[in-house]
Amino acid sequence: MAIMRNELTTENRQEAEKALFTLSYGTVPTSTKLALGCLVPFFLIPVAVAIYKTVIAGSNPKLVLFFILSTLPYLAFVLFILLKTSKAKIACKENAISFSPQWKASLLGRLERDWHDVHSVQIVADSSNIKSLLAQLKGEPGLLAKLKVGLSPDSSAQLCIDFKSGGSAFVRLCLLTKQELEDLIFQLDKHVDPSRFSQDYIRLQKALYLEDAGAQHLSSIWDEDLNLRYISTNYVPLQAGAQLANYTVLMALATGGMSAVYLAKDKQRKVVLKELVLSHLTSEEQAKAKELFDREASLLLKIKHDQIATVLDKITENGRHYLVLEYISGLTLRQHIKQNGKEKPSAAVKFGLQMANILQYLHSQVPPILHRDFTPDNLIIKDDGSLCLIDFGAANEYVGRVTGTMIGKQCYIAPEQLQGKASPASDVYAMGATLFFVLSGEDPLPLSASKPELDTPEQDTPEQDTPEQDAKKQQLAELIERLTAFAEEERVQTSNEAFEALRDLRSL
Repeated sequence: MAIMRNELTTENRQEAEKALFTLSYGTVPTSTKLALGCLVPFFLIPVAVAIYKTVIAGSNPKLVLFFILSTLPYLAFVLFILLKTSKAKIACKENAISFSPQWKASLLGRLERDWHDVHSVQIVADSSNIKSLLAQLKGEPGLLAKLKVGLSPDSSAQLCIDFKSGGSAFVRLCLLTKQELEDLIFQLDKHVDPSRFSQDYIRLQKALYLEDAGAQHLSSIWDEDLNLRYISTNYVPLQAGAQLANYTVLMALATGGMSAVYLAKDKQRKVVLKELVLSHLTSEEQAKAKELFDREASLLLKIKHDQIATVLDKITENGRHYLVLEYISGLTLRQHIKQNGKEKPSAAVKFGLQMANILQYLHSQVPPILHRDFTPDNLIIKDDGSLCLIDFGAANEYVGRVTGTMIGKQCYIAPEQLQGKASPASDVYAMGATLFFVLSGEDPLPLSASKPELDTPEQDTPEQDTPEQDAKKQQLAELIERLTAFAEEERVQTSNEAFEALRDLRSL
């Protein structure tokens, strides 16, 4: 038995020492080699001309000697760079990370370190601007910019892994592709304590995963949402590298008291995992929330609309429930208004028509799908300028009611929805409140009709409005007031009616 235990120990040790991931890259950027190679003819041609003139035309031989001697140092340098084929390697194992001899000096001769020996992971650069850091990755800047980065080590951003037992490993970003850096960051996220990550490293991580140099927009969407929605429990979120069905968790976008939203990926694409945890509820409440979750997921899986984030799958593991959502890049409507200011009536009408079109589709399903959280925070402006609706909340609404943490901002919730009697008119109310926000830049007063002021100088064009435009502005303000009427029977009842009314105002 003792021999068997030793054999198992040896086998486990071999398994732990096996590299899970190896990063191998050239120590000189390919672009630098290419640029230097392209310059060679400019030095060889004068030499060839000098030789020709000396041999054929009988010119002074000293001229040839001068050109040869002046170009030899450069040609030797170029030959050295072009022939340099050494590869830097980083191997990530289950228990340790190891480095090739290029790091021997900076790591004080110890090229393999345990993961728990990592003291910090940070970005070292002249500027902490994420855009400039990303621009140093291969494939991003033009040839001249890459040449400058390749030849100027001091200006190149580096990923620094510092160790408690002494020594640091520096990796120049300009030597990596985005995918190579993303893979390395994934291994660091999986094995290193998150408290060891610097703010610049976290910003770079988000910029890579979210495919946006701003790096904040998507995570802030969910952060703000969960701060409003969830209470404190002993809930522990998933860590980077966790597997759920076919999906691998890349990072937590946001975590709340009893839930989280993650960025994950399968073999083809990135996705968002929205989690619902029910362990803090009674058995009866859990059964009801699970029923709503399954019903909601079944309905949402059937949705096919260009302006609604696709629900790709539903997963249940270890008592936790997940919706798998399409990853959408862009700013939320709230972030857009905060960044650019309130919109003119003409732009608001265009947004309103898109909102009404989205709600028309949802409400036309059998049975009608109610969004229940139609706010500026759940509408993303995509790269083409169109709106896209994200996040649904039937199960979350129920959980919110039983825990006293009601879903959604009160400014956008219709009175009947607060009483648990949501209808299509409740989404219409939220749409009207959202239009008020677009036109005013401010959240509407909760549980009240909202009528924006549309005659302020900063919203008018320099030219004087025509009487017809003034009349249509007044009609738009009155329409929003009717969309947000307190009593459901006094409100615009359907998204179809709202669409028709907004279509008449397109000439604003």
